Amino acid sequence: SVEAEAKLGDPDRFRLPRPLLDRRGCDLSFSGLKTALRRSRDQIIAENGGLTVIDRSIYARDFKLLSLMSWPRKLTVRLRFICSRPP
Repeated sequence: SVEAEAKLGDPDRFRLPRPLLDRRGCDLSFSGLKTALRRSRDQIIAENGGLTVIDRSIYARDFKLLSLMSWPRKLTVRLRFICSRPP
């Protein structure tokens, strides 16, 4: 499973972009992260002929951490918006 493989990942192996957290509003998109992950994966496959179990673990870990780290910030933005509106 992705969860099990994510535990084996090395955080310094691949550099993937962080989701945009400083934009106003509550929209949340992972398209840039998914594209970067796919391109990085394709490059590793082209260079090495495939992905190792460790490579998959690293990608799973990075995607999980990067996607989860954006939720608290966006939730805070949303709550401030809701609380600032008149009843």
